[in-house]
Amino acid sequence: MALLRLNDYLGVSDSSLAKYGVMNAIITVDNQFFIEPRLLLHTRIPFFADAASKIEAYFSRVISLIEASKGVRDMQWLAAHRLLQFREPQGFALGYGVHRPDGRGVGPTLASGLIRDANQILKLGVEDPLLFEVLELFGEGFGPDLISDTQASILEENFLAYSQDVANRLKVSRRTTRVINSRSYSLPSGPDARGIVLVPQEILTPLPIEMPWESIEYATAMDISVRKQLSELFTLAAKKPRKSEITRVLYPNRRVMERLLKSFRESGGSKYDFEQDPLGVLKWFELAVESARGNPVELKLESQTPESLVVVVNQLISKFSQNVQENGLWKEFYREDGRPKHERFGQLLFYAIADAYCDANNLDISRESNGGNGPVDFKLSQGATFKYLVEMKLSCNPKLLDGYTVQLDAYAASEKTQRSALVVVKVNGKGQQLEQLIALNKNLAREGKRCPDLHIIDAVPRQSASKRKR
Repeated sequence: MALLRLNDYLGVSDSSLAKYGVMNAIITVDNQFFIEPRLLLHTRIPFFADAASKIEAYFSRVISLIEASKGVRDMQWLAAHRLLQFREPQGFALGYGVHRPDGRGVGPTLASGLIRDANQILKLGVEDPLLFEVLELFGEGFGPDLISDTQASILEENFLAYSQDVANRLKVSRRTTRVINSRSYSLPSGPDARGIVLVPQEILTPLPIEMPWESIEYATAMDISVRKQLSELFTLAAKKPRKSEITRVLYPNRRVMERLLKSFRESGGSKYDFEQDPLGVLKWFELAVESARGNPVELKLESQTPESLVVVVNQLISKFSQNVQENGLWKEFYREDGRPKHERFGQLLFYAIADAYCDANNLDISRESNGGNGPVDFKLSQGATFKYLVEMKLSCNPKLLDGYTVQLDAYAASEKTQRSALVVVKVNGKGQQLEQLIALNKNLAREGKRCPDLHIIDAVPRQSASKRKR
């Protein structure tokens, strides 16, 4: 299914969703947001009025079980371990996934780490139920996406009731029934016939991209005193410690943990500006649709052959290049302070533009997006025998050359009729590997060796016409 905004799928206006505060998600992919616990604890949305007490009661129960336990593997310990396992309920479409709109959740291994660390802190006399949410920030293998899964799981019925109410107000006709705890909820029906869970913007924050360091950055943004203390402990300006180093300092220190928990509880969190979308977390889709409409192209698969598919892919890359270099799309690659946006923005933008062009031309070719935490790999395939993989990177990516050599290794390991291309968007900032990459590509072509196609697109900021004249 092609990329589609929630309002278009439901047949309602964007303003209608905004009226009820619903995030206009892009369905069929995970949207790069997470449920921010601090925003959730302080929300005034009626359907989430009991959110704080529910979360506190849930984790208070876990604390009671741990404290009642006489040792690992007894009945109380195992019960607490089960309660610390979470799966993202179906239909939330939040997280890092790109092709599957379901979260991975907190499994047995991660839950074991949580219960072990919690037990250590409880022995210090710190019994705040919110300690589990702070532990998730610093636990190995955790990140805000899993914190979001925890919130969604505990408060699933709140989200279902909210979704049902909004769907009723919008008079959404296509519905799916979800039953939980003997209660039925009528949700908007999704493309896979499962229900779509509507999520209010008010409690969402963009997911940090970098892993695993994003958790400490997220936590230290909470409170100046906590940030200062952790900065002194780790000299953060010079070193990014491993999570294991953080926990060795945090967990045995009752004073630090209490200050961190107090900060977490009192901080209201930072609401994201969905209207301006400064990080481009959702804007890439709208930009892609506008670019395809404003700069159309006629695409046609002349024959069912690999050569014809290659021609189509080259046309898609050419139109993307034209939109960036000649039609002003280069501006969207930068934040307000002039720094390039994260590479994922460009990858999703390229994927969506190619997707829009294919849909506009009714091209009967298979499109796959194999993303997750890594780069967005846009695959166009014809049948089961030929695939063309297109990967997009920014010129400032420090592993630019490595990405190309990995594709070379794939060529050497396979004799199958597959091709790939690397699209490099040249932005301001460091890009010393770009010249090496161009030279490598030319040398391989000169020697007649199979290698990925290389496309360079110039998105370096342009001067205005008036400045160029002067």
